[in-house]
Amino acid sequence: MAVWLLKRLGFALLALWCLLTIAFFLLRLAPGGPFDQERALPPEVKEQLMRRFNLDQPLPIQYFHYLRDLVHGDLGPSLSYPDFSVVELLSQALPVSLALGAWAFTLALLGGVGLGVLAARGGYSGRLLDHLATLLLAIPNFVLAPLLVLAFALTLNWLPAGGWNGAWSSSIVLPVVALALPLLASIAVLTRASLEEVRESDASKLQRAFGFGFIDELRGGALKMALLPVVAYAGAALAQLLTGSVVVEQVFGLPGLGRYFVLGALNRDYTLLLGAILFFGSLILLLQLLTDVLLAWLDPRIRL
Repeated sequence: MAVWLLKRLGFALLALWCLLTIAFFLLRLAPGGPFDQERALPPEVKEQLMRRFNLDQPLPIQYFHYLRDLVHGDLGPSLSYPDFSVVELLSQALPVSLALGAWAFTLALLGGVGLGVLAARGGYSGRLLDHLATLLLAIPNFVLAPLLVLAFALTLNWLPAGGWNGAWSSSIVLPVVALALPLLASIAVLTRASLEEVRESDASKLQRAFGFGFIDELRGGALKMALLPVVAYAGAALAQLLTGSVVVEQVFGLPGLGRYFVLGALNRDYTLLLGAILFFGSLILLLQLLTDVLLAWLDPRIRL
C-alpha cells in the first residue's frame, strides 16, 4: 500500500509539473501582454515594467526563475496588484472558496445519496427523480444562479443577492445551492442506479426471501456497495465544483479564488493566473488521490 501511494503521489507531481509548464508557456506565447492597455504606455515606462518583473528575459530563463522561486514557496508578485504578492491574494481568497466548496459538496453528497436511496425503492419517487435530475442537469450554473437570485432575493426578499458576510451567514445560501444542485442530481441518479444493481444480486434477493425489508438491506451492506461508484465519482465531482465555483463566485460577487482566476485571465496577470491554476490543479490531484485511498478502504479487492 505504501509503495502504491508513493507511485500515485509521484504521478500526481509529474502531472502538476506538466500542467504548470504548459500553462506557463501558453500564457506567454499568446498575443498581448499584462501591460498592453487601451491607452498605450510610453515605451520607456513599459520597458521599466518589463524589466522589473523579469519579462524582458528569454522564456527559458523566465521559466527557470519561476520554478526556482516556486520551490521556495514564492509565487511572485501580482502584475495587476503590485502591492500584493500572489500568495497574499490567494490566501485571502482561499477561505471563501473552501467554505463555498465544502458546503456545496456536503449538500450535494447528503442530498444526492438520500434522494437516490429514496428513488431506488421504486414508485413515483423514482420517476420524479428522473424528471428533476434531467431538469437540473440541463440548467448550467450561470443560468441557475441568476434564477435563484431573481426568485429568492429580488422577488421574495428572503436572502441577500450577493456579497460575503462569512461562511455561517445567509449570504452563502444561494451560492451553495446554485453550485450544489447540478451535482446533487448527478449523485442521486448514480446512487439510485448503483443501489438498484446491488439489489439485483443474489445476496440481496436471499435477504428479501428471508423477509428482510429495504432498511435491513441497506444496513446489511447494500448501501456500502452502492456507494462505491459514488466515491469513485467524487474526484470528478469536486473538480466540477471547482470549475463551477468560478462562475458562481462571479455572479454573486464573492471574493474567492474564482474572482482572481477571472481577473488574472482578463488582465493577463501571468503570476496570479498561474498561482490559481497551480492551486486548482493541486487540489484536484490531491482529492483524486484521497478518492482512490477511500475506494481501497471500502472495497479491499481494489488493493490487489
